[in-house]
Amino acid sequence: MDVGEEFNQPQAKLPIRSAAWKLAKRKKDNMVTAKIPHMVENAFRAQILLKPETLRDSIAELPYRKPMTMEVTQQEYNPITTQDIGDQEGRRSIDEAMRQISAATQEISQGHLI
Repeated sequence: MDVGEEFNQPQAKLPIRSAAWKLAKRKKDNMVTAKIPHMVENAFRAQILLKPETLRDSIAELPYRKPMTMEVTQQEYNPITTQDIGDQEGRRSIDEAMRQISAATQEISQGHLI
Protein backbone atom coordinates (compact mmCIF):
# COMPACT_ATOMS: atom_id res chain seq x y z
CA MET A 1 0.00 0.00 0.00
CA ASP A 2 1.33 3.45 -0.95
CA VAL A 3 1.33 5.90 2.00
CA GLY A 4 1.66 8.90 -0.33
CA GLU A 5 -1.42 7.81 -2.24
CA GLU A 6 -3.39 7.53 1.01
CA PHE A 7 -2.37 11.07 2.03
CA ASN A 8 -3.74 12.37 -1.28
CA GLN A 9 -7.19 10.79 -0.86
CA PRO A 10 -9.42 13.44 0.75
CA GLN A 11 -12.35 11.02 0.94
CA ALA A 12 -10.42 8.76 3.33
CA LYS A 13 -11.41 9.02 6.98
CA LEU A 14 -8.78 9.02 9.69
CA PRO A 15 -7.44 7.01 11.37
CA ILE A 16 -6.56 4.63 8.55
CA ARG A 17 -5.01 1.39 9.72
CA SER A 18 -3.35 -1.43 7.87
CA ALA A 19 -1.36 -4.37 9.16
CA ALA A 20 1.86 -2.43 8.61
CA TRP A 21 1.07 1.22 9.46
CA LYS A 22 -1.50 3.72 10.78
CA LEU A 23 -2.41 7.25 9.60
CA ALA A 24 -3.94 9.48 12.27
CA LYS A 25 -4.55 13.16 13.02
CA ARG A 26 -2.91 14.73 16.07
CA LYS A 27 -5.39 16.56 18.29
CA LYS A 28 -3.11 19.46 19.26
CA ASP A 29 -2.39 20.72 15.73
CA ASN A 30 -4.44 18.52 13.35
CA MET A 31 -1.26 17.32 11.63
CA VAL A 32 -1.60 13.95 9.91
CA THR A 33 1.04 11.50 11.07
CA ALA A 34 2.06 8.05 9.85
CA LYS A 35 3.21 5.44 12.35
CA ILE A 36 4.59 1.95 11.99
CA PRO A 37 3.40 0.61 15.35
CA HIS A 38 5.24 -2.72 15.30
CA MET A 39 8.65 -1.20 14.50
CA VAL A 40 11.23 -0.77 17.21
CA GLU A 41 13.44 2.24 17.80
CA ASN A 42 16.26 2.21 15.28
CA ALA A 43 18.99 2.41 17.90
CA PHE A 44 20.38 -0.74 19.38
CA ARG A 45 23.49 -2.00 21.08
CA ALA A 46 25.95 -4.43 19.55
CA GLN A 47 28.64 -6.25 21.48
CA ILE A 48 31.66 -7.16 19.40
CA LEU A 49 34.65 -9.24 20.47
CA LEU A 50 37.31 -6.97 19.07
CA LYS A 51 40.43 -5.12 20.09
CA PRO A 52 39.16 -1.73 21.31
CA GLU A 53 41.73 0.28 19.33
CA THR A 54 40.82 -1.60 16.12
CA LEU A 55 37.14 -0.84 16.57
CA ARG A 56 37.87 2.84 17.27
CA ASP A 57 39.86 3.08 14.02
CA SER A 58 37.11 1.29 12.06
CA ILE A 59 34.33 3.48 13.48
CA ALA A 60 36.24 6.64 12.58
CA GLU A 61 35.94 5.67 8.90
CA LEU A 62 32.25 4.69 8.89
CA PRO A 63 29.95 6.99 6.89
CA TYR A 64 27.05 6.68 9.38
CA ARG A 65 28.98 7.13 12.60
CA LYS A 66 27.14 10.03 14.28
CA PRO A 67 25.53 10.07 16.74
CA MET A 68 27.32 7.14 18.29
CA THR A 69 28.84 6.38 21.65
CA MET A 70 31.35 3.74 22.54
CA GLU A 71 32.10 2.15 25.86
CA VAL A 72 34.96 -0.27 26.41
CA THR A 73 34.89 -2.65 29.35
CA GLN A 74 37.33 -5.37 30.32
CA GLN A 75 35.97 -8.76 31.22
CA GLU A 76 37.99 -11.76 32.34
CA TYR A 77 39.94 -12.59 29.17
CA ASN A 78 38.21 -10.87 26.27
CA PRO A 79 37.95 -7.15 25.74
CA ILE A 80 34.32 -6.45 24.93
CA THR A 81 33.44 -3.35 23.00
CA THR A 82 29.88 -2.11 23.22
CA GLN A 83 28.80 0.27 20.52
CA ASP A 84 25.50 2.16 20.19
CA ILE A 85 24.46 2.09 16.57
CA GLY A 86 21.84 4.25 14.92
CA ASP A 87 20.22 7.11 16.75
CA GLN A 88 17.58 7.24 19.42
CA GLU A 89 15.71 10.18 17.95
CA GLY A 90 14.67 8.19 14.88
CA ARG A 91 16.31 10.48 12.32
CA ARG A 92 17.88 7.58 10.45
CA SER A 93 16.29 4.50 9.00
CA ILE A 94 16.96 0.99 10.21
CA ASP A 95 18.56 0.36 6.80
CA GLU A 96 21.21 2.99 7.54
CA ALA A 97 21.87 1.44 10.95
CA MET A 98 22.21 -1.98 9.31
CA ARG A 99 24.70 -0.53 6.80
CA GLN A 100 26.64 0.72 9.80
CA ILE A 101 26.77 -2.78 11.26
CA SER A 102 27.70 -4.27 7.86
CA ALA A 103 30.62 -1.88 7.54
CA ALA A 104 31.85 -2.75 11.05
CA THR A 105 31.39 -6.47 10.33
CA GLN A 106 33.38 -6.15 7.12
CA GLU A 107 36.24 -4.57 9.05
CA ILE A 108 36.13 -7.44 11.52
CA SER A 109 36.15 -10.05 8.74
CA GLN A 110 39.26 -8.46 7.21
CA GLY A 111 41.39 -9.77 10.04
CA HIS A 112 40.64 -7.49 12.96
CA LEU A 113 39.34 -10.31 15.18
CA ILE A 114 41.10 -11.09 18.41
